[in-house]
Amino acid sequence: MVRFAAEPLGLRVLGADPQVGLILDVADDSPFSLRSDDLAREFKWTSAAERITYGVAFVGIATYCYPTANSFGESGARQVTAVEVDEWIRKAATAAQTDSTVAGDEIATADALAVYVAEKSISRNKGSSALRQDCTVYRIGRVLRWLAEQQFMVRDTTKSDVFRSTERFRLHVREVAAKAVFDAIRSAAAGKDD
Repeated sequence: MVRFAAEPLGLRVLGADPQVGLILDVADDSPFSLRSDDLAREFKWTSAAERITYGVAFVGIATYCYPTANSFGESGARQVTAVEVDEWIRKAATAAQTDSTVAGDEIATADALAVYVAEKSISRNKGSSALRQDCTVYRIGRVLRWLAEQQFMVRDTTKSDVFRSTERFRLHVREVAAKAVFDAIRSAAAGKDD
């Protein structure tokens, strides 16, 4: 019944969770789909390099939480911080440069990772402890906050820089996002528009 009602709206049921309810995916032509223009407005990127950096941040968060296919079968939330994800991505970039990754294990194309690592990891505003918006830790933190707004992550109530993944996030990464985001980064690295 639910699938029958959801299908004409371009929705696909991925699963159900007692705490969050139905977990849905949307088709590209669904009125509920999130488009690259929506993300561009949300994250305010102005260049291909920024778009690639944010794309790598999304993939980095997903692969940090679920580094192997087997990890999708493991229940429980994953704890994550922007600094940890940044270190994870930079380690993956180093592995990609030295060809020590197994084919299919890379988190993004070598070109996309090169764009990412060219950015500063941490940069602070003069006379402030606040991160500059052009550093990668800030951008990962921005993605984590957005994921929390979308209920894919939950922000720790005692440590504002710590997030926990949700069952919704696990299902979306497993079923949808991994391939879609990877393809988007590959396209951006090649200089193609969506």
